[in-house]
Amino acid sequence: GWSNGLFDCFGDCGSCCYASCCPACASGEIWEKGELSGDNEWSWWIGCCLYVAMVQHWGYCLYGYLYTGQLREKRGIEGTCTNDCCEWCFCPCCTMTRNLRE
Repeated sequence: GWSNGLFDCFGDCGSCCYASCCPACASGEIWEKGELSGDNEWSWWIGCCLYVAMVQHWGYCLYGYLYTGQLREKRGIEGTCTNDCCEWCFCPCCTMTRNLRE
């Protein structure tokens, strides 16, 4: 399972503030550290730009489906796309913080 719960956002106030104030940057960092685009020198930018493009045009649901699903697969965490989408739609800050801390 996840090493941090969904509502453990305030367990690390720095990560919570980072995810809240600059979610695109946090997304880039997660994308890079999670190696979601392989070992690529552009990973941070890919994660950042995907976040901005997808959230702005299609909303959190699609982003959660593609992004959190990949992170779960890489880390061997059980879950479903439906849960990922719901978490992103109803509590995006907590979800971003949990993924950042993972």
